[in-house]
Amino acid sequence: MVTVSELVGALGGARGPLHADRDPAVTDVHLDSRRVGRGHLFCALAGTTDDGASYAAEALQKGAVCVLSQRPLDELDGVTWIHPDARRVAGEAAAIVHGHPCRAQRVAVVAPDPGPTANVTVNAIPDLLNGSVPIDDGRTFM
Repeated sequence: MVTVSELVGALGGARGPLHADRDPAVTDVHLDSRRVGRGHLFCALAGTTDDGASYAAEALQKGAVCVLSQRPLDELDGVTWIHPDARRVAGEAAAIVHGHPCRAQRVAVVAPDPGPTANVTVNAIPDLLNGSVPIDDGRTFM
């Protein structure tokens, strides 16, 4: 498990002044307060119509162990993490909490030229996805 202080240490920012002695484990990361549960990090990000900070207290009541925000949320009685680039950090925190699952995924981009080789390339997609087509060390389709 990953703790709040480990996330702050890896991604920067600062812990809020309240409950600085607490270092809870984070089990999931959410941007939507309706999906928050016990052990989760709630990312209180500003959107085009709503500000996640308006839902931070609700997220803590539902079991969030920390609130990540771009600005201090002094009115909260909970563990907070302030980061100037909270939107970017939210995704990186989720990757850390979940063990970087994208590192195990294979991604291929097939961009055939509009000639006779296009059919050959498209027909190779199943073999590419099941791993039977070699991939060069630049991670591009050969």
